[in-house]
Amino acid sequence: MFKKLANAFFSKEKEVERKLSTVADLLVGDIVTFKQRSELPHFLQGVDAEVTALGCYEYHDENEREVTLKTVQGDVFFLSLINDDGECYLSFSKKLSDANVAALFEENLFSDIFEEEVFSKNLCLQTEPEGKLAGWFDDNYNQTVKAIQGFYHPNSGTPSGKGQEFLSHYCEAKNDDYGLQIEIWEDGKTDVFALCCCSEDVIQDLWPASK
Repeated sequence: MFKKLANAFFSKEKEVERKLSTVADLLVGDIVTFKQRSELPHFLQGVDAEVTALGCYEYHDENEREVTLKTVQGDVFFLSLINDDGECYLSFSKKLSDANVAALFEENLFSDIFEEEVFSKNLCLQTEPEGKLAGWFDDNYNQTVKAIQGFYHPNSGTPSGKGQEFLSHYCEAKNDDYGLQIEIWEDGKTDVFALCCCSEDVIQDLWPASK
């Protein structure tokens, strides 16, 4: 990875065929450099990250292209470009372990997310997130989406084939720049993600992969 990073930086010294102007242009192997901005989660401030995979979430009325990135320190996170009625912003997400969820949220309130006729309310943090979790959370969430069907298409930035089916739940913080995404897959596996939204200008540079 470090060799790829060095080659990507060297490519700025010469003319390259691909020009990257937005995260929508990113392909596997490209490099993203983030600014030292406080609105970013702590471990993303001022770092470089390599695109390791592309995927696409398909819902009834929209598709969302997702980029998987890995920092030189080995931290993995996900990035999507969201267009909300002409206003574009970046949505970052980080997968939480079962231990993270148990430590951060009260069990009964979190379990309400999955109840058919109940929306979880006042889902508050029990502990202050530290280390790699710092900067990913607000202190209170309310569920706004319950059991919406979707399909995930790995290795493609657009819907391709049937996709992997899941049910999506979403909790929004009082500060709507933060959220929780919960995905329940056909095999019963549940994934929980912390979401953080930022303006596009937190990106300092986009570097195309070297040939």
